[in-house]
Amino acid sequence: MEKPGLMTKEEVQDYLRISHQTLQRYMKEYGLPYIKLGRRVLFDPAALKAWLEARTIVSGTSAKASRGRTSP
Repeated sequence: MEKPGLMTKEEVQDYLRISHQTLQRYMKEYGLPYIKLGRRVLFDPAALKAWLEARTIVSGTSAKASRGRTSP
């Protein structure tokens, strides 16, 4: 039984408005958290939200404050 509320790759792509290739790159290069169940790849919305918040840059921050952050 699949955990309620988990998102598929397609749902995350739609949510973020990104391509399949970009999603794969975020997973591989930028540590986008995912759950692997056999051949299925699923995403926890809370973990996705935390990952996005960690990459949020607030307008008006100094260059020093944003140094060391990884893209995207």
